[in-house]
Amino acid sequence: MRNGITELGARTNSVLDPLSMEDFFSIYWERSPVHIARSDVNPFNALISITAIEELLSTNDLHFPTVQLTQTGQTISVAEYTDENSKIVANRVADRFQQGSTIVLSQAQNLRAELMHLCRQVQVSFGMRCQTNVYLSPAGNQGFNPHFDTHDVFILQVSGKKTFNFYSGGEHLPTSADRFNSDVHKVGDKTEAIELSAGDTLYIPRGMVHDAVADDQEASLHITLGVYPILIHELLSEVLQVGVSRNIELRKALPQRVWRGQDDAGQLPESLIDITKELLAVDIVDEALGRLRDGLALNAIPNLTGALNSIATFSDSDQIAVNEYFVVQAERQSNVFLLRLHGSVLEFEDRFADAVEWLLSNNSAKISALPNLDSAQRQALVSKLMESRVIRLL
Repeated sequence: MRNGITELGARTNSVLDPLSMEDFFSIYWERSPVHIARSDVNPFNALISITAIEELLSTNDLHFPTVQLTQTGQTISVAEYTDENSKIVANRVADRFQQGSTIVLSQAQNLRAELMHLCRQVQVSFGMRCQTNVYLSPAGNQGFNPHFDTHDVFILQVSGKKTFNFYSGGEHLPTSADRFNSDVHKVGDKTEAIELSAGDTLYIPRGMVHDAVADDQEASLHITLGVYPILIHELLSEVLQVGVSRNIELRKALPQRVWRGQDDAGQLPESLIDITKELLAVDIVDEALGRLRDGLALNAIPNLTGALNSIATFSDSDQIAVNEYFVVQAERQSNVFLLRLHGSVLEFEDRFADAVEWLLSNNSAKISALPNLDSAQRQALVSKLMESRVIRLL
């Protein structure tokens, strides 16, 4: 029995495939763009379409900023395409699109179940919070001037073609506080241009200056998948919170002479300096990591697929299987096994922990094969896992 994160097994990754996760993170992540061309398959055309956007505008009660318009070289007032209650006036949006404006669907995973499913896949495989925006640009037009993002993005080209241009300048690994400002950040020379076709993926590290222009022949539709990893400074902040809960010395006021500037920081009590060093002890860092992992799961929108159906009856002879992408992360902590789901965290202890860990490692099994449990215990465990949609009957 070994503490740590349990490998959930192979997961399809439409964002990176055929590039492996290992190669992506060792070669490109936070370093350079990577273009994954797919001439024979389009894994994104089932996620959204121009027709689907037309249906959203025709049937949904949409408001700004869920729908936005943008166009390079023009300032588009929100009042041009909304009413006095910020409700989207669909006909005006269509008119502005015909005049060259890009339609933006912000937080589009909240509008399309297919995009929410994509976000759940990414949260499981990448271990990161994510969101999607959708951009529909008329042929030959662009929505934004050169800029950089403060989070890493994957461009998923759904239909049409779009050329992404890269420029020197920008910021190296900016934080969310370091937003692009054209008065401060000067855009340099163009360094590269990458044309995306339908089905392609383009990874752009945060801080890299870019813009994008739709092909002259047809409209371009793409999804921008933004991912938000836990940064090292965020881990250190959580480490400090763990330390505060454990040690009263960190909850005391600063010495007045230091605070008033009569003594410099070198005069802080040696005990405080020692405590600060001790904050990086393995057990404290592990607790901080656990808190951050719990937060990632608990802050996700729950996956209620199957929740409104009656729990099926079952017997020891039935076969069960783990539902793909329902478990965000699984972790062994001594005699406890944690299942982090979208919106909740389940804990199993002792022999129940062993059985759940065994089931995840096998992915499917007969109920009677669950180890070290009697029939009543197996029935109780399977009921709990089915109630939480972790497993299903085959």
